[in-house]
Amino acid sequence: MSKIPGFKAYDIRGKVPSELNEDLAYKVGRAFATHQSAKKVLIGITTDNLAKNGKEIPDLIWNFKKRAKDVTDFLHSLGVTDDRIDIKPLSRATQYADEIPEIGVIVLSPETYGRLLEINDVRRKNGLEELIAIAIPYHRDESGRIVSSKTFRELEVKLEQQKKQKDDDASL
Repeated sequence: MSKIPGFKAYDIRGKVPSELNEDLAYKVGRAFATHQSAKKVLIGITTDNLAKNGKEIPDLIWNFKKRAKDVTDFLHSLGVTDDRIDIKPLSRATQYADEIPEIGVIVLSPETYGRLLEINDVRRKNGLEELIAIAIPYHRDESGRIVSSKTFRELEVKLEQQKKQKDDDASL
């Protein structure tokens, strides 16, 4: 059996896009769901308060309803039906992952990857199996900067300001 790039003992890591890419992420997710015969996928989305806590520009964070709709739309684009989607609000960072026995895998960004240790400590104390983590690396632009939702929101704000300036200039 050949080694699949990115697979480590307890997580998946690698270079984007040579080792980790959308195709591999899709195949891994599909294989896991099929293997586990998952009827539903639990997706925790932070509440507005938790999402904005400690952020430089909290106004750039979309509200819970918008973020949940975006996730649902994305899953629909992959062919996932509503009966398999279970979106829940997270009012604390480790909620659900540290308390629900049926959860076996967690997908995390580099920003939240450190939470895995905290989650697994709580799970062990509660007699639950540790979670396996899939770490999704940041995407970087051509200059090496991290591309995130914040990047897109900042660009939207800048474009809105430019449009307003053009409209103001045109009305003079």
